[in-house]
Amino acid sequence: MIPSAWSARIVDELDPTVRASIAANPIHAIRDELGFQVVASQHLTDRRGNGGWCDGHSFAKDGVILYRPTSSRRENFTVTHELGHVLIDGETDEDILVWSADLPDGSLELVCDQIASRLLLPSDLLTSALGGTHPSGPGAVALFRNSQASRRAVAVRLAQLLPCEGFITLVVDGMVEFAARQGDTRPYAWEGDAVPAGHPLAGVGNGEVVVAETVWTAPSGTSRRFYMSAQGDGEWTFAVFTEHDLYGAVALHLPEEERTRSSLETRDFRCPSCGYGGTLRTWSCNTCGVRACPRCSKCGCSRKEESLKRAMCTNCTKFVRGDLLIGGLCDECR
Repeated sequence: MIPSAWSARIVDELDPTVRASIAANPIHAIRDELGFQVVASQHLTDRRGNGGWCDGHSFAKDGVILYRPTSSRRENFTVTHELGHVLIDGETDEDILVWSADLPDGSLELVCDQIASRLLLPSDLLTSALGGTHPSGPGAVALFRNSQASRRAVAVRLAQLLPCEGFITLVVDGMVEFAARQGDTRPYAWEGDAVPAGHPLAGVGNGEVVVAETVWTAPSGTSRRFYMSAQGDGEWTFAVFTEHDLYGAVALHLPEEERTRSSLETRDFRCPSCGYGGTLRTWSCNTCGVRACPRCSKCGCSRKEESLKRAMCTNCTKFVRGDLLIGGLCDECR
């Protein structure tokens, strides 16, 4: 079963009244309806380990959820994401336990992201915002304005509803702040990517709606045609990229040139992660353009994710690089 189906199953196990309370006021509902301690902690950083962005931590056995307080809805996503971890840890369904135990850390974070987005954005809100149409820039803005969900939660939820390959991205100050994709869409936007000058996504004004046929190019130079629906919302822009023209962007659709990969070349290789050395005759990663190591299987993408991982000090609860912890303690607590 795919992660989206598991996240739906876990959310559906909650009482409908509880789900409605969480959508209306997440922190109060998790405290009052579910009985968890939900505690604000200034010690938490703005990035968690395992490739996730959610700045919180949960202790399922103790019924405690920590979150970094913010002046935005981000904390709503944080506490519901952490509730996802608690719900998975508390599962008694053997299938779910086996499935979650075998998941890579990054995949488990994705499932908890999906649990959070489903809790904050229930079906009735989706129906109201989208009006029976496909996810779009205006639909994303409407969903954000009519819910208690963060922009990232909106992107995650709507990406699950795309009927084809594609991704939903948030842009602020000309930079990609976040992106969520449907399936294994490649290439797609990465956090920190700059929107190229002249791209239809560049300079979308507040309230402006842009529908266009365009391309997205990976750092490796691989490009792919997409159809885009975007809308500006203050300094932010929601943009939906899809492989099929769901928005009537063009009247005539010409066949896209087949994307071909360069021929295989034998090259000397030294892995910066595990130290493996030798010659490789393999394809480069479609996204980062770096060849995967045959020993540890890491390419530039996985090393990028790994460099962002953090772990929590068991004494001060501050998140630091995992390799800086000794015996669970950071250098300030040892």
